[in-house]
Amino acid sequence: MSSFSGFARRAANATGRRSSSMMATLLHQRRLPRKAILERMLLLALSIVIFATVIASISITIGGLERSSRRTHVEDDGDQAAAARRRLARGGRKMIVPNNNLHQAPPPIRGGDDPSSSSTNHHFSTPPLHPYPPSPPPLPPPSSPPLLLPSASSKNDSSVVVLAWKPRTIIIPNFLSDEECEALIDLATPRLARSRVVLPPKNDSPADNNNKHLAGGLNPNTQLAQMSVRTSSGAFLNRGLRHHPIVRRIDERIAKHLALPVENGESLHVLRYREGELYKPHFDFFKEENLEKDHPNQRVATVLMYLREPENGGETSFPNGVSVIEQRDNDRRRKREAAMAFGVSDDEASYGGGITGGEEEEGRDVEHEKSSSSLSAASSYVSHSCGSEPSMVRGFSVRPQKGAAIIFYSLTPSGETDHPFALHGSCDVVKGEKWTATKWVRMHTFYHAR
Repeated sequence: MSSFSGFARRAANATGRRSSSMMATLLHQRRLPRKAILERMLLLALSIVIFATVIASISITIGGLERSSRRTHVEDDGDQAAAARRRLARGGRKMIVPNNNLHQAPPPIRGGDDPSSSSTNHHFSTPPLHPYPPSPPPLPPPSSPPLLLPSASSKNDSSVVVLAWKPRTIIIPNFLSDEECEALIDLATPRLARSRVVLPPKNDSPADNNNKHLAGGLNPNTQLAQMSVRTSSGAFLNRGLRHHPIVRRIDERIAKHLALPVENGESLHVLRYREGELYKPHFDFFKEENLEKDHPNQRVATVLMYLREPENGGETSFPNGVSVIEQRDNDRRRKREAAMAFGVSDDEASYGGGITGGEEEEGRDVEHEKSSSSLSAASSYVSHSCGSEPSMVRGFSVRPQKGAAIIFYSLTPSGETDHPFALHGSCDVVKGEKWTATKWVRMHTFYHAR
């Protein structure tokens, strides 16, 4: 009996130990899934917190924008209401004071009310104010035309025709109106005197007080003299005449086309050429010895305006110039010579046949048409006659045309004198009388004599 009880006790102890071992094993196996579940729950809770925070931030931002918009609208309504009260206080026309209900329909007319009577509600005298202030009324036109108007005439003077690149020369038809041409002639006629030319300075002789129109950047000992190379008569529209309305308007127009200040221009010089009178070829720029050493003020460009054209002669000649027509002929000759050297036909040398595609050929044709049009315009002004000479040996000349203006430069784009291309002259008048007005423009401000 005692042995059986001992056996049972030992068996129970062994069973208990096995159960405890099994439970421990099961708990150990379930510990990993439980930890993973807890981690997932923590991640889910953290995601919910972040999402809620983002939603709250967006709601706060939208609410702030709405409050700011309402506050701005109220301020605008307040500003318009104050403006309307000021208009009413000044006795202006009747109008409704704007408020927050600005866009609501006005109340209906009560029985017996007349919209046209003085007791009518303001809603019917004028429409409600627009939430934005009305645009200001346009400014009245000026009482007098500004000085920068291109011309006093109805003609178109904005067209520019290129005559040459050596020197840079253009002509502007109808630059002056007929009235302006005659006005300049009338101003200069009582002041005409024999034209003079600039001579090298003589350091041992006093300065000529009559040289005031050449002041500003010139050697004070520069001499002027009457010579056979210049037989015309002229007059400078200086001193008080510089401020004449017509003279001032022309000066402004010249400054606009040259893109140089009015202050850089010398006084207008009106010239009269009678039959047989001329001005032999010369340069408008000054020699270095005629300029001040410390402050040289060289002439940059010349504007030559035709006030009255003669019946025959009086062309403006450029003996060393190369017109755009001559330049085209020279280019064609060089292409033909190159074509002969390489065995290519004239058409292929001129248009590059068989070398490029259709689009480039079409673009080249358009450019050719434009070039032909500009050359055709230049040919109506360019000539090779010079007064009594039927044909110039070289260079080209420009036929005078009333109201037209020639602009040519005495300096190259680099600032050097354009020698020898800028050489020019006035051919002798064969029949009639020629009047011109010349404006020389300097590099810097030109100080006029008072």
